[in-house]
Amino acid sequence: DTLLVAALATPVIDLPQDTTLCDGAVWLIDIAQTGATYAWQDGSVSSGFLVNAPGSYGATITIGSCSVEGETQVSYFDDSLVDLGPDTTLCPGEELTLTLLLPGVDLTWPDGTSGTSYTVNSGGSYTVLANANGCTVSDQVMVAYVPLLPPDLGPDRTLCEGDSLYLSLDPTGASLVWNNTLMMDTLLVTTTSTVLVTFSMDGCVSSDQLHVDFLPVVSDIDLGPDAPICLGDEVELDATVHLAQYTWNSGEIGPSIVVTAPGVYHVSLSGPCINAADTLMIYEGECAPLIYVPNGFTPNGDGINDEFTPVVSGGFRAYTFLIFDRWGKNIFSSDEPGEPWDGTLNGTAVQDGVYVWTLRYKSVGDAGVTQDFLTGSVTVLR
Repeated sequence: DTLLVAALATPVIDLPQDTTLCDGAVWLIDIAQTGATYAWQDGSVSSGFLVNAPGSYGATITIGSCSVEGETQVSYFDDSLVDLGPDTTLCPGEELTLTLLLPGVDLTWPDGTSGTSYTVNSGGSYTVLANANGCTVSDQVMVAYVPLLPPDLGPDRTLCEGDSLYLSLDPTGASLVWNNTLMMDTLLVTTTSTVLVTFSMDGCVSSDQLHVDFLPVVSDIDLGPDAPICLGDEVELDATVHLAQYTWNSGEIGPSIVVTAPGVYHVSLSGPCINAADTLMIYEGECAPLIYVPNGFTPNGDGINDEFTPVVSGGFRAYTFLIFDRWGKNIFSSDEPGEPWDGTLNGTAVQDGVYVWTLRYKSVGDAGVTQDFLTGSVTVLR
């Protein structure tokens, strides 16, 4: 016996890949094959199906007893999503960020960039181009800026007491407010203060501030009364005034100087609201005496260092100078400052050697009473 087996034609379904269509577009899906029958998702049986709305589209193709199925997803690009918003008016200095978050859509901004946002910082027209699988849509927005000029009060000012500062500004159509209260175009400043000015226009605000400092006028400086000075002492002359520059006749330029000698001292001050000068005399006062006692002399008659006496300066209320030999005997005494010892006792030269001296004195000066008792030794060497 013989059996004949025949192969039927295999149906093939070749639906396109999922796709996105432009808004308003139609698309004919054609799957025609010889000897086939068709069944679409909506029950239609033609070989082609016309797509005009988003959705899932599927078909079954049958040849004889053989069938095959397929499906494709169709979406439509909603061009209403490409929306930059309404035209906008900004305040000076503000920025506007335009943002579009559209997955799968290529954006092109005015500067050629392709990010999801674009920053606007100047007035003008701005257009974005959106491309979704060949569907091209654009949108435009107009950006304007309020013509509000910023106020400018200039740098902080320093004036002298008794002066005044007149401030005047042109708001150019804006509303002007001084220190949150006054609403005039001008302001007169007479005291130390911080001035705030505000311009307002169409909801925008711009401000500036100025600090005005009124300094006291310095036309006099007092170094104090004339003062005495003693050798080795110091007197400080102070002319300190805030913000002043100093010129002393001693050549120094600081606010104070230290004086160590008698003389006439003058200082001139200059600076903001400062123009002053003073002169002071430092004179030699009634000072405690200065005493120097040598430690040796040579009474040999050569005219050089033949006498021994304390070297003193200043005045004394009491003065007693005594010299003793090695046994403590007083061999010379004097109540007269500067009176010398010639190295003799009752006209006879004393032996070479070391002799002890004492000096007791009392004096009165500017510092009060000074009294002291000094002792030492002197060597006689011929």
